[in-house]
Amino acid sequence: MSLLDVTTEGTQDLELLNEGDEVQVRIVNAEQVPVKSRPGANQLSVRFDVPSNPLVDDIYGFVSLPNEAMRESDLKAYSKAVKRYQDFCKCFHCKDATDSDDFKGMTGDVIVGIKDDEYGRKNTIKQYVVGA
Repeated sequence: MSLLDVTTEGTQDLELLNEGDEVQVRIVNAEQVPVKSRPGANQLSVRFDVPSNPLVDDIYGFVSLPNEAMRESDLKAYSKAVKRYQDFCKCFHCKDATDSDDFKGMTGDVIVGIKDDEYGRKNTIKQYVVGA
């Protein structure tokens, strides 16, 4: 197959959700990665899709993994990280997850935001919906 054989007809542009939309997302993959700005700290790097609309561009996010060093150095940042991690776990019902691979396929409802960066406009996770 040559480059001349590649067709782009019939393709559709990827979509963005509106700021503040509540939508169900699915975890495509999650990986534990180091936090570049905080040596010794880790976070989950998570890629989400929207099962109800395959044309919505993937949403990427990070969830800090609180640790003792964070608590000792910055209690406020630690408390925020704990709350965000708890909300993530409640949203995706991930109490049985023991490894980052266990998150794959889990679904939950989120409130999305929009941000602009050097790569253009993209959706973000503004809030995890956790029920009352």
